[in-house]
Amino acid sequence: VMDFRVPLFTKYPKSKRFYPTQTNYYYVCPEWILERDRNCIAIDSSLINSQENGVIYVSKEIKPSRNDYVLINNGNGLITEKYTNTNTNILGKVLAQEIRY
Repeated sequence: VMDFRVPLFTKYPKSKRFYPTQTNYYYVCPEWILERDRNCIAIDSSLINSQENGVIYVSKEIKPSRNDYVLINNGNGLITEKYTNTNTNILGKVLAQEIRY
């Protein structure tokens, strides 16, 4: 039986690194997310400079292609933006965003 839970970050880790061992929370995700990357993480959108409320799924293992969205630490917090060859401080590729209304 496959476990559809991924590590969930609801606050910024002290280490400034989003390692799965840095959180005690988990989030149930769609099966297709884990088919893309079994080691992905979920980050609550309250940690991201975003107008949306929800969760984003981030893969540290899948290399982004041009125009994929990536999660970036820009010094003032986390943001998502389209990938280019000039992005710096990339934390991972955004696989999906779940929006709560």
